[in-house]
Amino acid sequence: MKNLIALFSLFASAAAFAEPTVLRANELGWEVHFDAPATSKVVETSTTDAYHYSGNAGKFKLSLDIEQPQCQGGVSRKDQFDCFFGQMDKIPGLVTQSIKFKKAPEAVLISYLAYDQIDGASTKVHHVRILFAGKGKWADLHAAVIKPESADSAMLLGMNEGFSFSN
Repeated sequence: MKNLIALFSLFASAAAFAEPTVLRANELGWEVHFDAPATSKVVETSTTDAYHYSGNAGKFKLSLDIEQPQCQGGVSRKDQFDCFFGQMDKIPGLVTQSIKFKKAPEAVLISYLAYDQIDGASTKVHHVRILFAGKGKWADLHAAVIKPESADSAMLLGMNEGFSFSN
């Protein structure tokens, strides 16, 4: 019975159920495809200069930012990665040894654990960022699961498999 309950709880997490997702930054002419749980939109802003989306589904949080480069230098994906990696030590509660990178043809996936302060308690959060660039803009697709179970982490790490973008 305990095994059945454990198995059910593994699959019961809403965050673990990914489906094809598309976010459109119409004013910028960008379209981003990836697999993730369906989210309820919290904020979405789009201008000719930038795009921001934020949504959630229970313990799953998702955001997409498309904007001007945030560091001096070039506008390539490598420049963006170097900028982001150079600032990772500023992430509160970062578990340094958990940082993993995975290159894809159009993007770089960065995975890490951090202990965030949630409701006054230090809480484990699994973060995944897919960094990509185009048309002089940098984009950051950020997904996170609070108190992740193994199925949640597998879903996050698989987000880049269905990832593509056009601009």
